[in-house]
Amino acid sequence: MEVEYQTTLAKNCLIEMSDGVTLAGDLYRPVTDQPVPALLTFTPYHKDGWFPLGYEELVRAMAQLGYACLVVDVRGTGNSGGSTPFPWHERELRDYYETVEWAAEQEWCSGKVGVWGKSYGSIATLLTAVSDPPHLGAVVCFHGAATRKWHDLVFAGGRERFMETLAQFAPRMTCWNFMPPAYRDPEGRWISVWKEHLDSNVPWVISAAELAAEGAAESAPDEVHFDEIRTAVYLWAGWRDVMIKEMVAAYQSIRAPKKLTVGPWQHVLPDEGHAARIDHLSELRRWFDHWLKDRDTGVMDEPPVSIWVQEADSWVYEEDFPPPEVEDWAPYLGPEGTLSDDVPSAAGGGTDSFEYDATVGAYADFRHPAAIKIDQRFEEFKGLTYTMPPLEKELEICGVPEVVLHYASTMPNTLLSVKLCDVGPDGESILISEGWLDTAEATGLETIWGHLSEGGSVAHLSLVPTAYLVRAGQRLRVFVSGSHFPRIMPSVGPGEISIRRGKEGVSLVRLPIRPTRPDPQRPAFLTPREIPHHGVRAPLWRIEHDPGSATMTVRIGSFNDLGVDGGEAPASVSYAHECSATASMSQPAQPAGHSESWGRWETDNEKVEVHLVSVFRPTGTEVSVEITLNGAPYWEKRWSREVALPPGSLGASEGRGQGGVVY
Repeated sequence: MEVEYQTTLAKNCLIEMSDGVTLAGDLYRPVTDQPVPALLTFTPYHKDGWFPLGYEELVRAMAQLGYACLVVDVRGTGNSGGSTPFPWHERELRDYYETVEWAAEQEWCSGKVGVWGKSYGSIATLLTAVSDPPHLGAVVCFHGAATRKWHDLVFAGGRERFMETLAQFAPRMTCWNFMPPAYRDPEGRWISVWKEHLDSNVPWVISAAELAAEGAAESAPDEVHFDEIRTAVYLWAGWRDVMIKEMVAAYQSIRAPKKLTVGPWQHVLPDEGHAARIDHLSELRRWFDHWLKDRDTGVMDEPPVSIWVQEADSWVYEEDFPPPEVEDWAPYLGPEGTLSDDVPSAAGGGTDSFEYDATVGAYADFRHPAAIKIDQRFEEFKGLTYTMPPLEKELEICGVPEVVLHYASTMPNTLLSVKLCDVGPDGESILISEGWLDTAEATGLETIWGHLSEGGSVAHLSLVPTAYLVRAGQRLRVFVSGSHFPRIMPSVGPGEISIRRGKEGVSLVRLPIRPTRPDPQRPAFLTPREIPHHGVRAPLWRIEHDPGSATMTVRIGSFNDLGVDGGEAPASVSYAHECSATASMSQPAQPAGHSESWGRWETDNEKVEVHLVSVFRPTGTEVSVEITLNGAPYWEKRWSREVALPPGSLGASEGRGQGGVVY
C-alpha cells in the first residue's frame, strides 16, 4: 500500500476531562497543513508498553494514509491520571465520549472522528458508539463485545470465566495497572500519575472476585443496548476466538450500517492468524475513507457479511448471519448413544446418566494454534456421547447451533456443557462448536448462552456460532458433560447428571444447515502486506494430569519485551505472565487458580520491577504486589477477598455467602 504522507509523533498529549483528570495520548499525524479525520483507540495496555507489540505499525500506517491517529491510555493506567476500580466503569465511559469531542475540536482534525480497537479496545469502541458523540463517524472492532461490560468478562453462561479472567486477564492487568508510566515526561508529571495509581487503583482481580462472590444473576447490571448505536460499525471476529459469541450477538443487535467479517482466527489480528490471513489494513482504509473522507471505495456496495467456511477453506459473502437461507435440522438423542432423525417413541425412551468430573474441558481450550484440531476423544469418556451414522452427503453448519436437554442432577449447582464434534472414519473427534449453561443462575439471568423451560427441567444451550463443512462419510457427535474446565469454573461435586430421551423427554440438537450455494460470491481480500511486528516469544500452553492426586492442571503463559521511548532515556519494557488452573476428580469442590505476573521497566541506570502473585479459590482470593527499585524494596500491598460459603452452595445465587475485602 502506497505511503501518502510522512508522519510525526507527538508524545503524551494531555487531554483534560470534565472532572479535572488528564488522560495521555500519543498522536501520530500526517505531515500536512490540511485538517484530516482522527482515528482514536483506547487501551489499558500502556501506549508506551505492551500496546506497540501488536498495533503501533498499524497506527503508523493509517497516519501515512492521511489520518491523525491518537492512542489513549484509559484512566488509571499508563500515563493517564485518575484511578481504575474495574474495566469500563461509568467515568471511563464518559472519558471516551469527551475524548472524541476533544479530538474533533483540534485544529489538525477535520471534525470527523473514527474509533477502533481490539479486545478491551473493541469493547471500549462499541461502548463509545453507544454513547453517540456528535462527531463520531464510524468504528471498527476486533474480537470484543460486552453488553454488561465487566460482568460479561467475569461470567459466561452464568458461570465464572475461570482461566480467561480470574486466573489470567484480571491478575495480569492488576500487575500492569501498578507499573510506572513507561514514558517519563520532562516535567515529571509521571511521578504524580504513578503515585495516584499506587494509592487509588483497585486490583481488577479483587473486583472480579467481588462479582464472582455475588453470583452472575445477583451482580448483573443493566445491559447496554447495541441497537441504539447510530454510527457505522465494522466487526471483525474469529470462529476460534473466546468472544465469537458476543461479537455475533452484537452484530445481530446493531441496526446502524454494519459489516461483519469472521475468519478462522483466534484472538489475533487478521494478518497474524494461523490460516486465512488477510490484509485488514486495506479494509480499514476502505471503511474509514468511505465514512470519514466521503470517498467511494465500494465498501458498502458489497454484501455485508464475509465468512470463512471451515474445512471448505474458502471465503464467501452472505447477506446476513445466520444466512436467511439456513434451514433447521433437528436430530434426536437416542438409545445406545445414537443421534438420528428417528422421532422418539415411547418404546425408545429412557435416561442416560454419568458421574460428574470436574476436569472435563481442557482439550477444548483454544489457547494455542495446536489446540484447534485436538482430538476430543481424550475426554469424551467422561460424559455422554451421541453419534450419527456416516453422512451420505456433505453439509454446512452455518449459524448458531442449539442443544435441548431434558436433564436431572443430584448436584447443588449444575453446569451443563455440550460439544458438537466432527468424527472421522478413524474415530478422531474434532470440535465444531461448544456451549455451556449454569442451570441455577439461568433461572434469574437472561443470557445469550441459553435458557431454561418447563420449570427448569429443560435446558436450551445456545452454542458458539460457526460456519463448518462436514464432509460425506464423516459423523456428527454431541458430547454432554458437567464441566468446561479451565475456561469455566467447575461445579461443587460429586454428583450425577441424567439426560432423558424419548417421547416423554425429547432431547435434541438444532443445526442451522446452509443449502448449497449455486454460484457463491467471494470477497477479494488482499494478502497481508509485510508489516513489521515486534517479536513475541511463543506462548506457554500445557495440560498436566496427575493420576496420583487425580488432578488436572492447565498452564498458560505469555512473555514479551521491547525497547521504548523512556522520555529521559531509551528504555526497555518486559512483561511475563504465567497462570494455572487446577481441578480435582476426587475433590471437585476445590478448584484453584494461581497467577504470577512480572513487569520490568529498565534503563542503563535504573530498573523498576513489579511482581504480582494471585491465588483464587471458591473460599476467597489473595493478591500481593511488590515493587522494587534497583533491586531494593520500594512499595508493596496485599489484598484478600474472603467468601463464607455454606457447604454445597457454590454457584447457586440463593446460597452464596458474603465476605469482605481485607487490606
